[in-house]
Amino acid sequence: TTWGGSDGLYSYDINSDTKNLVLSTYKPERIDVYENNIYWTSVDTSYGATFLNKYNITNGTLSILDEGRSYANSDNYTPDDISVYGGKIYGVDAGSVSLFEYGLDGSEKTLLQSASSPYSLFATSNYIYWSRNNGSETFLMRAGLDSNNSEQLFSRNSGHNEGNINDVYVTSEYIYWTDGYNNKIMKCDLD
Repeated sequence: TTWGGSDGLYSYDINSDTKNLVLSTYKPERIDVYENNIYWTSVDTSYGATFLNKYNITNGTLSILDEGRSYANSDNYTPDDISVYGGKIYGVDAGSVSLFEYGLDGSEKTLLQSASSPYSLFATSNYIYWSRNNGSETFLMRAGLDSNNSEQLFSRNSGHNEGNINDVYVTSEYIYWTDGYNNKIMKCDLD
């Protein structure tokens, strides 16, 4: 398991119950691992910038794949959350309200579609799933990778006993999400 902490990227070995610092880095946010690379977003609040980063586990090289000003404009979008699948990096940017994709080296940045208040996402072989929040409701959305059409799977009242959708993870059978309001991990069928 790999995750970002306040001062770096960590790995955790469940067999030996040990936590190891993989790389010291400034404020890592969202993280994904693909092949021999760790991809993550980071935010420099003093500068107002977001970064998309890559660390090659095999040879130890670190790359900044993209840099942009937070909430600047739709031409300068950088990811608030990422999901790496099938040789692409998928990202969501709440500031420019967009879903987009990159090549694994940060090239070929392409806007997939505009999305109202996107927050977190997860890519599979056929779909991108993401959450969005309009302040009073949280929605779970889905769009085909080959389509600009999106569909709402369900909604929940934000800040009430129905909770929020903070993070999304999808398997071949279920959609899982974290509910930060009720401190729960929830699941539902794919449809």
